[in-house]
Amino acid sequence: LRTDVLALVISFFGVSALAIACSLNRQLCYAGASHEHWRWFVLQFFGVYYDDYMRSVEVFDEFRWRRLFIYIRQVHQNVDRKRGVQNVMPQLLRSSATSSAGLNEVESPTVSGALPSSPSGVGSTSPRLSLRRRRRYRGSVELADNCNVFFWENGRIVQVVQASDGRVLREIDTGQTFRRYFHRLANVRNRLFVCLNDCIKMWEYSVEDSDKPPVELPPPQRPPGLAKVGRPLELLVHRRRLILLESNCCLLWDIDTFEFICAIQHSDGVLPAGMSGGGSSTSGAHGVSADTGVSR
Repeated sequence: LRTDVLALVISFFGVSALAIACSLNRQLCYAGASHEHWRWFVLQFFGVYYDDYMRSVEVFDEFRWRRLFIYIRQVHQNVDRKRGVQNVMPQLLRSSATSSAGLNEVESPTVSGALPSSPSGVGSTSPRLSLRRRRRYRGSVELADNCNVFFWENGRIVQVVQASDGRVLREIDTGQTFRRYFHRLANVRNRLFVCLNDCIKMWEYSVEDSDKPPVELPPPQRPPGLAKVGRPLELLVHRRRLILLESNCCLLWDIDTFEFICAIQHSDGVLPAGMSGGGSSTSGAHGVSADTGVSR
């Protein structure tokens, strides 16, 4: 059969039939292993975010989606059947003992929603309430795009660790003790973003770049109607955007230029006359929109 006809016939195969076709002969193996349906199978079974992952790792051979499908499926089977191997890495930093985040403390207007060390206007407290306010800081783990290294922070220091053997490649001192626990690490290419108490900084994490100083991202411009700074929930990278998700808004930066893009707020409360339903307020560097649309 011609290559185009063979590709058309294979497009009607499911996962099992396509896998069998890859093992019959050389022509079928090439046509089956490089077929675009492997990409759709990965996105359908395991999530569309793998499309962004494949762009980030810069792998371009024709058989990459089939290899990725086999790898993810094997990992899921190992987890479901409890075949995982647990490695203990005692050389890594332990998480800091406690965090000063309190139950009734007032949040300060910073990028990360940091809390002051002691609430204003609060007198003596009972030992039970004091213990409730001192929460254990658990730390954050982030896997690099290339899966060769991962990052671990314990409340101040970020370690760059080689995934294969647990060897510490580099330690980054952020210069601050984090006051509130949340996932504050994000990675794209050779850049590591860390959300500090009062700003977001970017380090180039490779050992060769250890002498380079961090880059501080510009502060966000929140919507003008925002009553208070929300509680930070997660720092992540989506395509070309660095996103800080807070409890009442979402802040976006460009990962290449580090320019602040916009702040998005969704409101379900009482709206002005003439408006109905929920809406979103978007505040950006070049304009503000207070309705359900987005203007730049």
